[in-house]
Amino acid sequence: MSLRVDEILIRADDLKQRGKLYKAITLYETLYNEVIDENLLYWLRLTLADLYFWVKDFDKAEKLILENIESNSNDSFNYYYMGFIMIGRGDLIKAEKYFEIALKLDPDNSEYLRGLAWVEFLKGNYEEAENLFREVLNKDPENSAALDNLIELLIKTGKLEEAKLEIEKFREKDPKDWQILYRVQELRNKQREIKRNRGKL
Repeated sequence: MSLRVDEILIRADDLKQRGKLYKAITLYETLYNEVIDENLLYWLRLTLADLYFWVKDFDKAEKLILENIESNSNDSFNYYYMGFIMIGRGDLIKAEKYFEIALKLDPDNSEYLRGLAWVEFLKGNYEEAENLFREVLNKDPENSAALDNLIELLIKTGKLEEAKLEIEKFREKDPKDWQILYRVQELRNKQREIKRNRGKL
């Protein structure tokens, strides 16, 4: 059985890496329905929930993470992930609550704080979101997701010079990252938009 488990895991992971998410889900589900090892089941629930999230099946993702929470209510990561599932659902109030629970269990985890910052961004609380993103980056300067989020916020709020500075920081770390290429284009679009609006005055 263990050899078959290993084979399925390798095949499923390969499918996931190649973007064949539904085929990966089918294999992981097959394994999930057969194994009895609780540690493996716990991991499979996380893995399947992640895949369901990407195919926007939030009901199944939520069900699996809730089962993990029932299995171990002290694992902060489950609450963190539930926060993003709630964002996917559009329920920012619940998302905020889940991120807060994750932070209460693991106060030093800067990634959980980033989740909370993202909720504030989506709610339109840009000043609060910016402060939180900067706090994340003070704690964890290598958090590229937080830096990308901050750049997106700065562009959206018209703080273009600050955005340019943050883009340069990002480029120094990873000049070929697709995210930063996208943000550079966003910045240029915003600059053109401002020029057009000025020309109409």
